[in-house]
Amino acid sequence: TLANYLGLNEEEEDIWIDDSDEALQEMLDRQKQ
Repeated sequence: TLANYLGLNEEEEDIWIDDSDEALQEMLDRQKQ
């Protein structure tokens, strides 16, 4: 899947599927800080 290609874990994949890639991007940006 695209989520696997992006290296997402199951939690991140659920967020991505449920809330769109914008929500996932926001979460990833928070993790980097």
